[in-house]
Amino acid sequence: MVGSAAQLATFTSAKDGVSHSQWFSANAWLTALIAATISGVAVAITMTPFDVISTRLYNQPVDEFRKGRLYHGFTDCLMKVCQAEGPLGLYKGMGPVFLRLAPHTVLSMLFWDLMRQQAVKDE
Repeated sequence: MVGSAAQLATFTSAKDGVSHSQWFSANAWLTALIAATISGVAVAITMTPFDVISTRLYNQPVDEFRKGRLYHGFTDCLMKVCQAEGPLGLYKGMGPVFLRLAPHTVLSMLFWDLMRQQAVKDE
């Protein structure tokens, strides 16, 4: 949910910003490509803390009752990471997250925009 919200909101805003800069026309595929790349960065920034927390929760050792030994849940993990490593500890591994999410975002938003433009032309 967080990734989709960041993806859709930043793509539209970035496309409007790039269009207003008048580097490219509003319907040029390069405008959509630049906006999608900006959106990919935003998705990586918003999703990395959730990936870090979920990875730590999944990889923690468990006791005989299958309860985590290090963290009691999402909020506990968030607080412990911030206390031990500072807020930037939530962004460990941002490079791989970007390499995983940005291509998906760029291709999804670029193709969506091109198909939307084609549908508008056909009407």
